[in-house]
Amino acid sequence: MKSLRADAVSTTQLVAIAIASTAPAYSIAATLALLVGAAGLAAPWALAAGVVPMLLVTLVFREFNSVEPDCGTVFAWASRAYGYRIGWITGWVSLMACILVMSSLAQIASAYALGLLGLDNVGDDSFVRGIVAMLVVGALTVIAARDIKLTARVQVILATVELSALLAFVGVALATAKDPASTPHSDTDWLMAILAATFLYWGWDSAFSLNEESRAPRQSPAIAALGANLALATVYVLVASAAIANAGTDALTVAGDDVFAALAGDLPGGSYTASVLSAIVLVSALASIQTTIIPSARIIFSMARSGLLPSRLAVAHPHHHSPYGATIFFAGLSMLVYVGLLSVSEELLSTAVEATAVLIAVYYASTCFAALMLFHRALPRRRVIQRCVIPILAGTFFLAVALTALARLDVSAFVAVVILSLGAVLAAVLPRPVTAPNRRVSAAITTGRW
Repeated sequence: MKSLRADAVSTTQLVAIAIASTAPAYSIAATLALLVGAAGLAAPWALAAGVVPMLLVTLVFREFNSVEPDCGTVFAWASRAYGYRIGWITGWVSLMACILVMSSLAQIASAYALGLLGLDNVGDDSFVRGIVAMLVVGALTVIAARDIKLTARVQVILATVELSALLAFVGVALATAKDPASTPHSDTDWLMAILAATFLYWGWDSAFSLNEESRAPRQSPAIAALGANLALATVYVLVASAAIANAGTDALTVAGDDVFAALAGDLPGGSYTASVLSAIVLVSALASIQTTIIPSARIIFSMARSGLLPSRLAVAHPHHHSPYGATIFFAGLSMLVYVGLLSVSEELLSTAVEATAVLIAVYYASTCFAALMLFHRALPRRRVIQRCVIPILAGTFFLAVALTALARLDVSAFVAVVILSLGAVLAAVLPRPVTAPNRRVSAAITTGRW
C-alpha cells in the first residue's frame, strides 16, 4: 500500500498544524529578549517585517503545489527541477533540520514537564530528562503514526489552547501595564532583529506536506500556510507590544530565554500565572514535536516511494493509510541523534540546534531557485511575478542568510557543513529512482500550460 489517505484533512486543520509547527508560545518566549536587545521598542516592527521572506517562500511553494501536490514537497520538487541527486540533498537538509529541532523540542518538553510536576531538582539530571523526552516523543509518535485524522483533531485543540492563552496574556499584560523603563536604542541592529524574527515563522511548510491528504490538494495547503503566517505575525506583534508595554525594554533585554517566566512575577496571580504560562510553553513544544514528525515522515515516505530509500518505508497503514513505517523511522532516528548529542553534553546539543537556521536557509534557497529551473520555459507567457520575481527575491535572501552564517566559521557552521557534506556523499552513491517523474506534469510545464 503506497497511497496516503485522501480527503482526510480540512483547511482549518491544516492552518492549526501550520501554526503548531512553529511552536509560537515557546518561540516568542525564547526569542523576545534577543529581539528587544537588537531592536528595542521597534521589536514588534521587526516581527512584522520578519514574516515577509516567509510569505515569499510560501508563494513559491504554492506554485509547485499547484502543479504537483507531492507529500515529499521540497525533495520531490527539487528532484523534478535539478534531478534526483540535488533533490535528495534538498530533502536531506530539510530532514536534518527537523531532526535537530526535534532534539531541542524534546529537551524543552522534558524540562517544562518536570518543572510543572515540581521535580526541578530531578530535572537537572540529563539522564532523567532524556528518558522523559523519549517517552513524550514516543507517545506523540504513536498518535501520528496511527491516523492523520486523529492527529489533526489533536492539533486543532492544542493550537486553539495555545493561541487563546497568548491572547489572554496580551490582555492581562496591557491591563496591568504601568510606566516601565525603556531606554531608547541608538544602535538598532535591524539585520539581526529581522533574521531572528524570520525564523520564528518556520514550520508553516507542514501544511504542504499534507497536500495528498487534504480535501483540496492543490489549493488548501497554500491557503493554510498563508493564513497561518499572517495569524502568527498578528499574535507575535501583539505579544511583543504587550510585553514591552508591561515590562519595558530594559527588563525584557535581560529576561533570558523565557520571557514569560521573567514577567510572571509582575502579573496578577503570581506563581499560579507562572505555572499557567509554563504549561502553555509545554503545550507549544508538544504540538510542535508532533507537527515536526508529520512532514518529515512524508518526505521519507516520498523518498522511499521513488526508490531512494527502502521500500518498507513507503508502506502505508492498511486501514488508516498513514505512513506509519516512515513515521516510526523518523522518530527513532531523531531520538538516536538526541541521545547521542545529550550523552556528550547539553552544550553540544544547543550548538547543534543553532545550525538549524543555516539548514532551513539552504533548503528554502534551493527550492526557490528550483522554481526558476522548472518554470523557465513558460515564463514569457505565464505568471512571471510568481515564478520568476518572487523566487529570485526569496532565494537570494535565504542564500545570503546561509552564506553569512557559514562565513562565521563557528561550531554551528561546522555542524551545518558536515550535514551538507554527508548529504552530498550519500547523493553520489544513490541508485536511480524506480519511479520517473509524471510525464503529463512535465509536458504541461514544458508547454507552459501550468
